Amino acid sequence: MKLITEICIDPEVECKSYRFRRTNRAILFNEQGQIALLHETIPGFYFFPGGGIDDGECPIEGLKRECLEEVGANIQIGEPVGMIIEQMKTDARIRISYCYAAKVDGDLVQSTLTEKEVRNGVVIEWHSIDNAIKLFESLKPKKLYKDWMSACLLSENNQLAKFRAYHSSNIRELAFLHEYQKSLLGKP
Repeated sequence: MKLITEICIDPEVECKSYRFRRTNRAILFNEQGQIALLHETIPGFYFFPGGGIDDGECPIEGLKRECLEEVGANIQIGEPVGMIIEQMKTDARIRISYCYAAKVDGDLVQSTLTEKEVRNGVVIEWHSIDNAIKLFESLKPKKLYKDWMSACLLSENNQLAKFRAYHSSNIRELAFLHEYQKSLLGKP
C-alpha cells in the first residue's frame, strides 16, 4: 500500500518525513527441519531470508523471489507468523516486516546474491530453531558495536545508524522465532 503522507501536529514530537519500507521474512525449513539463516560474516549478523517488497508486488510474491535469490530455494509458504514495525529515528525510517513460515520446495539451485551481500560475506547456514534462538540471543550489542566500529570504513554517524539497523534486525528475527514457537505450542 502506498504511503500518501505523514501527519505530525504534536509540537512535542520532532516532525520529519520518514522513509517507509515494506519487507518480508521467512522462517524457511529444509527437509531436515532446519531453518535458513543468512550470515553476514563481515559484520557478524544473521538474518532470515527475505527483503524489500518491490512496487506492485505482494508480500508473498516478494518472499518467493527473495528466497530464490538469496537461498536458491523455491518455497511453499505456510502460515503467517506476524508483522513487526521498526521505527528508526536516527535515519528517519519506518520498516514493516511480514514473516511467514515456509518450506523448501524441491532441490536448491544457485543463489544470486547482490553485490552488497557478497561484500558482506553472506553465506547460507541451516540451524535448528533452538540453535537459531541461541545465536540471536548471544549477539551482544556492546561487543558487536566495538567490532563493527573497528571493521567499518564508513563515517562515524553512518556506522552508528548501520549498527542500530542490524541490532534492530536481530531483535526482530528473535521476536519472530519466539512467536513461531508460541504458535507451535498453541499459546495465544
